[in-house]
Amino acid sequence: VRRNMLVHFKSSSLRYLILLLICCSFRQLAMSQVVKTKSLELSINVRHELHEHSITQYGTFPYLTDLKLAGTSLGADFGYKMQFNKGWYIIPSIGYYKFTIDDIENKSIPPLPWAGTRNSRFIDYRPDSTSLGYSTQKYNYNNLSLGLALGKEFSLNSKYQITTDILYNHLISYSQKYYIGNVTYSSQENYSFGMLATGRLGVKRTFKKLYVGTSLLFPIYKQFRKDKILYDDPNERVYKWFGGYGLSFRFGKYLK
Repeated sequence: VRRNMLVHFKSSSLRYLILLLICCSFRQLAMSQVVKTKSLELSINVRHELHEHSITQYGTFPYLTDLKLAGTSLGADFGYKMQFNKGWYIIPSIGYYKFTIDDIENKSIPPLPWAGTRNSRFIDYRPDSTSLGYSTQKYNYNNLSLGLALGKEFSLNSKYQITTDILYNHLISYSQKYYIGNVTYSSQENYSFGMLATGRLGVKRTFKKLYVGTSLLFPIYKQFRKDKILYDDPNERVYKWFGGYGLSFRFGKYLK
């Protein structure tokens, strides 16, 4: 219990530290530099990453599980970009993020002859009086995403720029879907799901009033809440450094 409390404290502190650093950097920019340009930006993101690798006791079952969870997630952010002198910029944003787990490797410890390695997880799904025996091969969480990015541009010439930034997203889940064979089970719970910290490196092409760009995504850190319907403790969180990649497409319009 003490160890879990310590991990939770450290992870929560890291989340607030990231936000504090971005906010302090924005304050310094606002105080020391003048906003040169403003623009509206739409960012469409695709990420594939390892979400979790853990060895735990599976609910009340008398064995351990070696569990790996991965998936390809999709998101879109609509932001207001303020660019300062020397290429620095900041982008507060709001958007949608579909956090998906569709690659499951689930092994029993010790190996059970009837179980083996499964590509599914047991789920507390009760269409009738039966409470056991169902499993899900894929599930996702629909989230409202609140984002804040801090970065810098480096001009190659009048048309092309290199962009680099760190993006923080806070995720608030409003619905969840679990795929059980041919059945899709949905729930509508509202809760703070987790956060993402992502590095982005890309290139931007500028036109007169518009710009387009693409960026490589490098997941730095994330945390998300465990799910009681999967026999996990919702008071616990998963914490993960690195382990993924992605691609972002960015479209912007300069404001007068």
